[in-house]
Amino acid sequence: DMECVQQQQQQQQSFHRLKRLNLMFAIPYHTEWGQCLVLSGSHPHLGSWDPTLALPLSPKHVRGHLFWIASLPLLPTDDLRRPFLYHYSVVDYNSRRILRSEAGSPHSLSLPADASDGSLIEIHDLWQVRKICKEKCLCIVARF
Repeated sequence: DMECVQQQQQQQQSFHRLKRLNLMFAIPYHTEWGQCLVLSGSHPHLGSWDPTLALPLSPKHVRGHLFWIASLPLLPTDDLRRPFLYHYSVVDYNSRRILRSEAGSPHSLSLPADASDGSLIEIHDLWQVRKICKEKCLCIVARF
């Protein structure tokens, strides 16, 4: 319909005017000594699903809780007009071997069309854990 086409055109124009977008990912997660979190996903800056090229997160203690934080400056490209997928993994700090990853479907991120140049977009996630029930078709995704 015509309204949908106009909305898409406005969104494309706003992305073309945009020069830089800053994403900040944050997730609370307790790790053991020698472990760290990485963020991998479908976007090239997240390693295009290659865990060796994943974005490392840095630990930060906030009011007695451990959060993992990563900043990602992006330029507007065609890739940013479509949602991109990502997930978190715990890796051994020295070997970079994946120790565990989130269960369930990857997170999906769609960037807002009305973001202004230099905008900071904060993404606050929770680790996804999937419980598989005895019935094959039923699963519950719990976020902690």
